Amino acid sequence: MHRIRKSFRTLAVAASVLLGVSIAVTPATAATATFNWSGTIISDPFGLLGGSGVGTVSGTFAFDNSPATGGTYPNVVSGLTATFNNAVDNFSNPVPYIISSIPGDFGTVQVSLGLNNGNGIPGLDIFDRWNLHTDVTSPNPPISNFWSPFRADVTMDRLEAISPFGSTDMRNPPSLATVFLPQQPSVFRVLFQDLSGTSLIPASVNITNLTLAPVPLPPAVILFGAGLVALIGLGARNWQRKTVGGMRLEV
Repeated sequence: MHRIRKSFRTLAVAASVLLGVSIAVTPATAATATFNWSGTIISDPFGLLGGSGVGTVSGTFAFDNSPATGGTYPNVVSGLTATFNNAVDNFSNPVPYIISSIPGDFGTVQVSLGLNNGNGIPGLDIFDRWNLHTDVTSPNPPISNFWSPFRADVTMDRLEAISPFGSTDMRNPPSLATVFLPQQPSVFRVLFQDLSGTSLIPASVNITNLTLAPVPLPPAVILFGAGLVALIGLGARNWQRKTVGGMRLEV
């Protein structure tokens, strides 16, 4: 009986620890980090979205941020989406334009140190870069001039003089509060090519004024952990009972 009680106590403690960890873990420490993002179109020189050149964009992306070294981390990006809310089709009809990662295809995160933008201004010329890029496609028909998206990337530069990365180890995107590089703002960029795939100069749509928000742990996970602890506690209470002379006694 003592061993049974001890086993239940061990299970209860383990479940409590798991629950506490699940509550504490955020996308900054989880093996897969997921972010919602949004921004504003600042450049659409080819009129890829119907020539408006303005509008909002929003979406999500995820990547495996398990500890790693080397600076270049292939096959870690998945689930990227972007919805352009002010696009128009070839008939000038408004239609949200959606891109997404190619199913089964995974992109790359790259962390670089000591890049130089060449402006020659001490303290404003050397920066570190966090970059995510992945191949994309679209369920929408081709839009203006029959161009289709083929790649998306997120570039976030941070001045070394203000807050250097310190290493090229795997990391989440730097906090937007610490990204300060007016000459090279944080940009989400989507590259397009013509349907033949032979365009020598890919057209692009650039998005800035980025906001990033980590996706919190689903409430269902927390509720599951709480329920697990409760069930283990109930089971331990029932096992503590034993019958002596026809009477049920608590031990």
